[in-house]
Amino acid sequence: MAGDHSIEASAHGQDDWFRHSAEEGLPQAEHAAHVSSLGLGLAFVVTTFGVLAMVIGLSLYFNAYTTQLKATRHEGVGSAEKYTEYRNAALKTMRESKAVDRENGVYRVPVDRAMDIIVAEYGGAEQANVARELD
Repeated sequence: MAGDHSIEASAHGQDDWFRHSAEEGLPQAEHAAHVSSLGLGLAFVVTTFGVLAMVIGLSLYFNAYTTQLKATRHEGVGSAEKYTEYRNAALKTMRESKAVDRENGVYRVPVDRAMDIIVAEYGGAEQANVARELD
């Protein structure tokens, strides 16, 4: 059976390991009989503020890191260069006149010129001159 590992209870209901020997001296002081409330309170306050400071510090670090990462990925120089190329190509296309499909009468003309053509078609050259003067 487990006779070697079992601990017998004494007459007072306490285990043998709880008893102190004569070599330890009598009477024995109660262990942890005097708890320092100030020490426990101080440890609690220090631990609480330490954890709070850690959480705030990590939050600030994470916020700064993600902001920098977003800026690098979405607002980097590469996207600005692509935008500039696209914008310049679009402006060039909008400013030049070109026959897109001559057989069907499709032409690309600058917006200002196209407005003048439409006004001239529907209202005559006189209204086109008035429209230019208003601009």
